[in-house]
Amino acid sequence: MVKLDAAIAIGATQWQLSPNVSNIPPFSDNAVNSHEQQTQTTQVLPKFLPKTYSQPLNSINIEQPDLVQSATIVQSTPEQPQDSSNAQKPAEPPQVEAQPNEPAAPTPTQIEQRLDKPDIDYSKRLESLIRLLEKNKQSAAETSNGELGQIIAKPQTPELGTIIVKPVEQPPLPTQPQQPAETPPKPSEPIGYVLGRVSFFQTNNLFASKVDPIEDGLIYSGVTLATAPLQLGPRTFLNGSFDANIIRYINQSEFNYNQVRLNVDLYQQLTRRMYGEIGWSNQQLFYARNSKRLGFASGDRFLNENSFHLSLGRRDFLAPSWALDSFYEFRWNLAEVPQRRDRITNSLWLSLSYYLQQSLNVGLNYQLTFSDFTQRNREDLYHRLFTHLNYKATNSSSISVQSGVTLGNSTEPNINFDGWFFSINYNWEIGRF
Repeated sequence: MVKLDAAIAIGATQWQLSPNVSNIPPFSDNAVNSHEQQTQTTQVLPKFLPKTYSQPLNSINIEQPDLVQSATIVQSTPEQPQDSSNAQKPAEPPQVEAQPNEPAAPTPTQIEQRLDKPDIDYSKRLESLIRLLEKNKQSAAETSNGELGQIIAKPQTPELGTIIVKPVEQPPLPTQPQQPAETPPKPSEPIGYVLGRVSFFQTNNLFASKVDPIEDGLIYSGVTLATAPLQLGPRTFLNGSFDANIIRYINQSEFNYNQVRLNVDLYQQLTRRMYGEIGWSNQQLFYARNSKRLGFASGDRFLNENSFHLSLGRRDFLAPSWALDSFYEFRWNLAEVPQRRDRITNSLWLSLSYYLQQSLNVGLNYQLTFSDFTQRNREDLYHRLFTHLNYKATNSSSISVQSGVTLGNSTEPNINFDGWFFSINYNWEIGRF
């Protein structure tokens, strides 16, 4: 049993309303969830690492501005005169769910930490059992021969008249009082960890646009300060984390932004194969560059959102090297700014993984996500089908790769999620304290 997840140890502030918020592009939803993960250094890193560390880029919340939706709105009514100064001023800031997105489903390494790991190499196990059996037989034979030798070598009773000379006994040496052996002090357990990550994400529909899809990539890098899990019961753990990330576009650099996130999660192992988790997170996004065209400045905060989630996961072994992971999450998002961003999201994720060896696995994943916006008439539904490759490079670092397609649409007429994506992620432990 391991893991208690704050990218989210993840997974993961208040918004200052900007006077230029009406000049920021609107939202569109497009999430990428993967379960590799990332990373996680099962042997060295603590159990119940935060989600962000273990997750690849495409399973982290990343906000993307939707540039095309506002342009489409302008084009849809060409008969009406438009002020050129307002043509690029949509009513909402960049989309919270575009591209890599929540729910942050667990990575394979996180699942291995939470539950039992697969026993992959039976041949090595069998060889070690055979060697142990042979060693036990050999020690038993030596013990038997030793007893027989003692019986044969037993001195005979001396005959009558035989003079027996006893060896002169040496006086016992004075003994010094034995001091109790000092037990080495038990090393103290760390109370926190510092984790790092760098990811690259590429897609041909960056802003989930139906009219004019944009192909671009972004680089996601950051650090996580995660607490060690606090055990509340035999199978109950509490942990938290704080994330600081910078997100940079390759071409759409005008919308570069920074992210801070706070996460608190309560983990419960239900059975040997099932686990549940409830948690809260707050994330805030800040523009990193000035935009004269859209009227926002570097440092302007365009999102302050609280999120509550309830998740349930399970791992089943179909064969010694095959694992089937299933994950369901209910998430309730409440956005103080921008308004009308409150929504309820249901997500289902299935992943079939094959372990080439303990540190390397490949697999096929399917994700279904349905979002219902509670303050306006909007519903989003999309599917994702993608492959993954996860490799634990060292005891403190890991690499993951994902590639696949997204299919889906929204009741918003200008939003479409169809497109392909690719991401590569590197995660490592910086230190512990």
